[in-house]
Amino acid sequence: MANLLPFNFTFPKPTHLSDEINTKLDFKNLPTSFKKPFLIRDAFNLIDYSNLDDTDNLPMQHNPKTIERFKYIQEGKNIQECIESLPKHLQISKFYSRGNTMRLKMDALSPTLVPRHSNFPLHPTEHRSITIREAATITGFPIYYKFFGSHTKRCEQVGNAVPIALSSAIAKEVKRFLDSLKPKTIFL
Repeated sequence: MANLLPFNFTFPKPTHLSDEINTKLDFKNLPTSFKKPFLIRDAFNLIDYSNLDDTDNLPMQHNPKTIERFKYIQEGKNIQECIESLPKHLQISKFYSRGNTMRLKMDALSPTLVPRHSNFPLHPTEHRSITIREAATITGFPIYYKFFGSHTKRCEQVGNAVPIALSSAIAKEVKRFLDSLKPKTIFL
């Protein structure tokens, strides 16, 4: 945004933080090796697709025209990238598509999943949105986790959740930071 303004933009200097706390953040000792990334394929391999009793893994019933439209979206792409090449009878307004309809890539990381079933991305190889179970597994929910409510409410539960591994990592780092503060430091 700052590059689009007709003047030189700089952020103001912080005036409300303690220098002591700011200098405690240690970026020099970050890990140099990381776990293997958890890809879409890894998540889908955890799911028992033969379990027809898992209501969280039932695909949405899309209308035939929507399914036809899905067929034009390649892995890793969204509807905005192919909307011009759709046959006339399948075209929709760019305003209504807004790029929400994205097809996942099997061997890639997941984008952020947002609430509501109509915002879940498409399955990498099937012409449908991912299921609640697929979205939950991508997000890091245990495979046995059960969601309750209407289909829309269950999608919202998954989409609104902070990934478990992320919240755990943040909590551990906050605890480590707080433990490193001098005992005389008190937060009010």
